[in-house]
This record gives sequence, C-alpha cells and structure tokens, in this order.
Amino acid sequence: MKHKLIKFSSLVILLALLQACILPKDALENNITVPVNYLSESADSSNLGNIGWKTFFNDAKLINLIDTALVRNYDLRAALQQIEISKAYYAMSGKAVFPDLQLDAMYDNQLDRKYAFGLSSSWEIDVWGKLRNAKDASKKRFLASKSGLQFTQTVLIAEVAKAYYDLLAYDAELDIIERNIKLQSNALDIVRVQNEAGKATLLAVQQFEAQLYSTKAQYNEIRQLIIATETTLNVLLNRTPQPIDRNEIGMTEGVSRKLNVGIPAQLLNNRPDLKEAELLLTAAGFDVKAAFKAFYPNIAISPFVGFQSNNLNQLVNPASAVLNMLGGLTVPIFLQGKLKANYRIKQAEQRQALLNYERVLNLSLNEVQSNLWKMAEIEKAIDLKSKEFAVLDSAITTSRDLYAYGYANYLEVINAQKNARDTEIQLINTKKNRLFLMVDLYKSLGGGR
Repeated sequence: MKHKLIKFSSLVILLALLQACILPKDALENNITVPVNYLSESADSSNLGNIGWKTFFNDAKLINLIDTALVRNYDLRAALQQIEISKAYYAMSGKAVFPDLQLDAMYDNQLDRKYAFGLSSSWEIDVWGKLRNAKDASKKRFLASKSGLQFTQTVLIAEVAKAYYDLLAYDAELDIIERNIKLQSNALDIVRVQNEAGKATLLAVQQFEAQLYSTKAQYNEIRQLIIATETTLNVLLNRTPQPIDRNEIGMTEGVSRKLNVGIPAQLLNNRPDLKEAELLLTAAGFDVKAAFKAFYPNIAISPFVGFQSNNLNQLVNPASAVLNMLGGLTVPIFLQGKLKANYRIKQAEQRQALLNYERVLNLSLNEVQSNLWKMAEIEKAIDLKSKEFAVLDSAITTSRDLYAYGYANYLEVINAQKNARDTEIQLINTKKNRLFLMVDLYKSLGGGR
C-alpha cells in the first residue's frame, strides 16, 4: 500500500510538471530599432540633456523659482510618495523568501494534550524561483517609480520656465504698448490742434482717438494675461497669490545656446519616461515568469517548537517540550484554470508594457527631431521679422513727415504706427517661442532630471 501511494504521488507530480512545461509561451516580438543619428545631424556624443538645469538656465530669478517648485510642487511630492509605496512593496516581496515566525497559544479539548504554547513557522522553499521573480518585478517597479519622479521633475522645470518666459514676453509687450500710447497721445494732440486751425478734419481726430482707445484696451488685455500667468506659476510653486519676481531687462536669451543633441541611443538612459517604460516592461517580464512557475509544485516546511500538555499548570516544563517538523509538497491540480487565467493576464500586461515602451521611444525620437527642425526654421523667422520691423519702424517717421507736408493722409500714419507695433509684438513672441523650443529640446533630451 505504501509503495502504491508513493507511485501515485510521483505520477501526480510528474503530470503537474509536464502540464506546466507544455503551457504555451508567447514570445514577444521586439522589433524596436534606434536610428544611429538624427536626421540632418551628424553623430556626436556631446548632449544638451546631460547639462544640469542650473547650468542650462542662466537667469538667477528663474533658477530661484524652479528651486521653490522642486520643493513645494504637489505633483512632485505625490511622486515622492509613489516611490515610498513602491519601496514598501519591494521590501514586502523580499521578505516572502524567508520563513514566517509566529507565537502560538492553543487550546483544544478534543486532544489529549489540549494546551500548547510555542513558536511556529511556515516557509515556502523557492525551488523554482517564483518568489525571486516576484521580488525582481517589485524591484523594477521601485526603480521605475524613481524614473517617474525624474520625469515629473523635467516636466515641472519646463512648465515653470515657459510660464516665466511668458511673463517676460508680456512685460516686453507692455513696454511696446506704453511707448505706442505716448506716441499716439502726442499724435492725437497734434491733429486736434490742426483741426482747430482748419488743417485737419474731425474724422481724422476721431480716427486717432479711436486708435488710442484700442491700444489702451490692448494694454489691459496684456495685464490680464500677466495676472493669469502669475497665478499659473504660483500654483506650480504651491504658494499663495503673490507677484512673481522676474528679470526687468526684458527678453534675454536666458538659456544655454549650445544645442548639441548627441545620438538617439543616449535617450535610452537620459529620458526618464523612456527609462520608466523600460523598467516596467522588465517588471512585466518577471511577472510572467512568476505566473508560469506557479504551476510547479510548492514545497513548504512548518516547524513548531514549544510545549504541549493536558495540564495548564504543567505546560511550561522540560517534560512538555516538543519539536515538530512538518513538510509538504503541494501540486496545484484543481487550480489550473485560475493559474492559466492569471498567466494569460500577465502575458497581456507584458505586451501592453512593450507597446507602451515602443510608444514612448517613438515619441522621444519625434520630439527631438521636431524640435531640431523647428529651431532651424524659427531662426529664419526671427531674422525676417527683425528686418520687417526695422522697415516698419522707419515708416512711422516717413508717414508723419509726409502727413505734415500734405503728401500722406492720417490713415497712412495710423496704419504705419499699428503695423510697426504689431510686428514688434510678433517679434517678441517669436523670440519667446525660440526660448520655448530650447526648453522643449532640453526636456526631450532628458534635461532637468
């Protein structure tokens, strides 16, 4: 009978192992390729993304704002807590490979020795590596949470910098509007005098006056934009409403002009979101391995050391001391459906992680390439817009001189002033967009991490 039981147990174990071994293993097709270099760029290992953000930005007031945001921002602080959560899960998974130890005190009136007191333990021996795989998955997720924090930081730094440059651009626009208000006020005074002398019509006075009101209204619109942008910055910095201390000398370059982008392969280590996606993909792979190994038999031992007695008063004495060592081999036969479903789920999650990794990689490559192309075009736009403004600014003086001698009408003077003002504002915004592009390029290369 004993030999039959051994043979039956061996057969059950063999069948379980065979069933686990013949389970379908869906191999992931990873056809991800990284180009050698960016289009229109030669291969160069020097990389803007490796520059520290305090070196990249050279405006002391902006650096101070970013420093404040890195300490107080809600999203960044929430990401820090996610790291703590992932760290706790990792620590918990690491302890699964060690025995559990607990203090037991028992009473059972059905047994001869109905009182028991001592230490018991249960320990699943990780023969197949299932618990180690689960631990490795938790470790990768812990590291991924750190990369997530770094990505949140790069995004935050870029948002603060862009809002700050918005304020500088609005300040520059206000300066332009204020200068135009003075010019238009003087022009209105002159045309009023001319009207009183019979040298200008009332319609001319009304047109100059309407232009002045329009410019003053534009001034108020910009003031509203400044208030909204200061509010945005205060929210990013997680502080109460207050004015934003900023550079008063107008639009400056504000960032490093060395735009070396390195080679695409560097993104794999420099982009925090790409690193996070890679780590989560690796973690998903360990999850699949752990789910697969759950089909193998579990080997566990449960020792007990303590005292047992049918008399409570004689429980703790040398004669009542006991040592039990129980071992077990568990074959998951009737849980096959549940285990298979879990295995399929982990495989699907792994494929999702791979798709996400491909998405982030392609997004990274396209962001860098797009920013490079935009930078080349915006430099041309700034050059052309600067030339346009120089011509239109000169046209203001020309139109006034012609109007004074009767060779131009008041509408030509008004249009000359309006065109020069609008073009100068466009030039300011184009320069601001160049700063935005520099920040975006820096972030897309992993800068600020």
